[in-house]
Amino acid sequence: ERRGLSIGTPEGFPDWAEARRHFVAQLGQHEARLRAETKCEFLSCDTETLPVLLRHLRGLYGITPAYAGRHLSAKERIARMAAYEVPAARALVAARGIKLGTLKWADAMMRSNGLLRGRSMPPVNGRIGYRLHDLQNLPKRSPEATILRSTVVAPPGHLLVNADYDAFELRLLAAISGDDGLISACNDPAGDAHSANADVLLGGRSP
Repeated sequence: ERRGLSIGTPEGFPDWAEARRHFVAQLGQHEARLRAETKCEFLSCDTETLPVLLRHLRGLYGITPAYAGRHLSAKERIARMAAYEVPAARALVAARGIKLGTLKWADAMMRSNGLLRGRSMPPVNGRIGYRLHDLQNLPKRSPEATILRSTVVAPPGHLLVNADYDAFELRLLAAISGDDGLISACNDPAGDAHSANADVLLGGRSP
């Protein structure tokens, strides 16, 4: 929090302005694909269009409310459709990721003068939260996110260390509960503890 993130030039681009133009072009391509798939020229990735798009997708692809997730919000239903390879939903999710995530971070990094700081705040659930720039939620699951993350560099005299726990919460639950199935899944070096747990919870129907 005190030192912040040192920000360099996006990998594969001469400067931030060129990288931002690339992001905007990608956004335009995803929205064009969305309109082509749905045959609706007025659709974009704005939040207000999600319920409209959801109704349209149901009719276009014959999707039932149960398939889309009757109990879910419009945003969550779109994400589920994207996971099931519905083309228009995938285009929408990609476009929203750029407009609501990538461009926001790109603009902040362009204004950072090489150093991006966040301010942590302790929420009531005990997790780390941030005001200003939410440094723990830098995008990561898209080609654009890879470009953004390439700009995070170690300051002079320091190294960046990337480390993560493997199914940490599930392993804690296994240790505390003593559940044989969970312990076996967590100790299987060739398996995926989360998939094994989903198989049990969903009766062998995990994706």
